[in-house]
Amino acid sequence: MKKADKVWLEKTFDELASYGRAEKGITRLPYTKEAIAAEEYIIKVMKEQGLDVWRDGLGNIFGRRRGKNDVLSPVATGSHIDTVIEGGDYDGTVGVIGALEALRMLEGEELERSIDVIVFMAEELTSFGFANVASKLMVGGSFTKDFYARVENEETGFFAALKGVGYDPENYKSAVLAKDAYKAFIELHIEQGRVLYDAGEKLGVVECIAGASRYKVTVEGRPDHSGATPMGSRRDALVAASKLVLAIQQAGFDHADQGIVATVGMMEVFPGAVCVIPGKVVFSVDIRGVEEESLSSTRHQFAEAVREIAEIDGVNITVDVLTIEHPTPMAEGIVDMLAGEAAATGAPWRRMNSGAGHDAMYMAEIVPTGMLFVPCYEGISHNPEEKAEMDDIALGVEVLAKTLKKLANTH
Repeated sequence: MKKADKVWLEKTFDELASYGRAEKGITRLPYTKEAIAAEEYIIKVMKEQGLDVWRDGLGNIFGRRRGKNDVLSPVATGSHIDTVIEGGDYDGTVGVIGALEALRMLEGEELERSIDVIVFMAEELTSFGFANVASKLMVGGSFTKDFYARVENEETGFFAALKGVGYDPENYKSAVLAKDAYKAFIELHIEQGRVLYDAGEKLGVVECIAGASRYKVTVEGRPDHSGATPMGSRRDALVAASKLVLAIQQAGFDHADQGIVATVGMMEVFPGAVCVIPGKVVFSVDIRGVEEESLSSTRHQFAEAVREIAEIDGVNITVDVLTIEHPTPMAEGIVDMLAGEAAATGAPWRRMNSGAGHDAMYMAEIVPTGMLFVPCYEGISHNPEEKAEMDDIALGVEVLAKTLKKLANTH
């Protein structure tokens, strides 16, 4: 098998980064002109490699290296190239460019099964308020009413974005994959954390992807004059919300040993005037973990805090569930295969969990799935400072290529 070409990898990362590059970071929001230009670039690279290329009803890109036996279901790999606002060069793109390099490494190798590289649309949650929109829909996923309210919005929703670039939103169900569409799926990705970086390790074989429970919390008190309302007579929504934020943080600390993290990342205060006691606050809650029991316990602690603070502060607190995503274990056979190839490199590596969500967690609903991490500098991600060493990426690509070859030749 050929070795990974670090010169080609670096050149391709640089060229892809030019699409959406601004003064600060890269912004390629899904279905925008910057994203479309980047997608066309990837399609060009796929065609230069001789892959069969097509797109489905959601715009997901597929590039197929054909094997000897079209009757056998293919093996798949891939990731995404859309970014957060002012993101970095490597989130998602490692799994796309790395997959294409893995197929180049397999040129001249006999493969029984075909191998597909998939570029998933709308992985980041920036545009539509939900992450992994396309991969959720691809596996026939179900969604909350709030999700559909957002994706069907005539001006800003996902379906509106599809229509805006020439897709018929009514046909999105045609993109749903059959349960036997693939033999296996593997996603290569930067860790987006600092476990590997701090340990000086070069590869992480993912055993489980954390489940995420996301909520919209609305605290309603009473707006009053900030100068004329005595402290004991106030129903301050922001004070109550602040207590709840601290309670959520404490719930995360209380379950940290079980891998729980809890975050409030967005907050809006109304009416937002210096001289008015806040009457309403809306904020987000994101609780993640890899064990159902600790997730359930954390959610219960959050619910108890809501009840107690609402009663003590005399406010009304409404909690809307945005998503409840369960922890997703990777397929044991693929985990073991990746672990064997990681160990064979002689580089330091580990089995680990993923705190971040990925398209792999949805592909795992219909196909045996694995995930492989390479380290990123100081764990920085979703940030212009995001960086991964080309040596580490090349090592990950080599493990990916060898694993894909084994899967493609397994009956």
